Amino acid sequence: MNVKKTLKDSFVIDGKISITPDNFSLFIRMFALVVCFMHVGYFFIMRQYDSGILSYFNIFSVILYFACFLICSETKDVASIYYASFAEIIIFSLVSTFYYTNVYSFILLSIVLIPFACLMKFWQESILHETLFQAGKMVILCGVIFAIETVKIISFPESGMVTLTNHGKKVLEYYNIAIVLGSLILSGVAFTSVSVHENRKSNDRFEVLADKLVFALSESVEAKDEYTKGHSSRVAKYSTMIAKRLNWSESEIKTVFYAGLLHDVGKIGINDTIINKKGGLSNEEFNIIKIHPLIGERILKRITEIPELMITAKYHHEHFDGSGYPDGLSGHNIPEIARLVCVADSYDAMTSNRSYRGIMAQQDVVKEMIDGLGTQFDPVFGKVMLEIIKEDDGYLLHE
Repeated sequence: MNVKKTLKDSFVIDGKISITPDNFSLFIRMFALVVCFMHVGYFFIMRQYDSGILSYFNIFSVILYFACFLICSETKDVASIYYASFAEIIIFSLVSTFYYTNVYSFILLSIVLIPFACLMKFWQESILHETLFQAGKMVILCGVIFAIETVKIISFPESGMVTLTNHGKKVLEYYNIAIVLGSLILSGVAFTSVSVHENRKSNDRFEVLADKLVFALSESVEAKDEYTKGHSSRVAKYSTMIAKRLNWSESEIKTVFYAGLLHDVGKIGINDTIINKKGGLSNEEFNIIKIHPLIGERILKRITEIPELMITAKYHHEHFDGSGYPDGLSGHNIPEIARLVCVADSYDAMTSNRSYRGIMAQQDVVKEMIDGLGTQFDPVFGKVMLEIIKEDDGYLLHE
């Protein structure tokens, strides 16, 4: 078993360490194993420099936390780590109070144990939910365990519960420093990882909301035109097909998809009687229709995070030879994404029912696309669309 690969696959998401509800039980198992090894170290140090009962107490701790390591296979089992620590503190306090008559243990028992029990109750009630992940509270609880362990062990020599040689005290001091630093690093990494997970969840929620808003806006445009139901969605689909064939990046493909959905948003500002008119448009009516790219520009210009949306809405009717509108741009002066969506938009216009004609035959669509290369269409994007059309043997793509 490749431990390194397993840990990487479990905790590294999108290139960042992330603790989530799915991998939290594995994190707790690792945590329990770390505490196990910590107590093994204390046991050997104490056996080397002291023969007191507390050296054997560490064996009890090792058994407790190793049991947690074995038990904790699912998220619902992770509360076992807190029960183990709770039991350890009780036993430690009882041994040190009655065996050593140590006042520090009474303080530990009364001040630490009661709040810790409350934290455990909170944990038990929220274990099956993601409440703890929202503020990284479970990492704070892990930090509490480490803090208690560290303070408890550091206090041994000072409270007279462990008698060490000078060399033993030095070894224990360095070991304690290593434990403190390790606990700080582990808690810091864990807390940061939880924050990464929470930020990702928050971003995911906003992305879902953005998707829904974009779809709602595109559907509000299509609701005006009884003949173009699904037009924006299809243009978005064809646009992403072209972008994928050209090996555009995932973020660029996502942008193309959004741009395809919103390319006709400016039609919201065009009178319904013109949009739904049966037959051809008069010159005056066509001039009004030609305003919709500018209306789309005004609607989308505030979305500065994705300027391609506004650019596509404004320029998707520009032609490669300069005969399009609204600005009569030509060639590569037309923004790349607008040239791509223009091809997808034209293909859907030819393969769907319109108020002035029905669906064109596939061979006619191919002829129009070929004739339009270098005139209406960017040759690169047009040829990719032709490849897609030719692969559509049953003429099913548009359905």
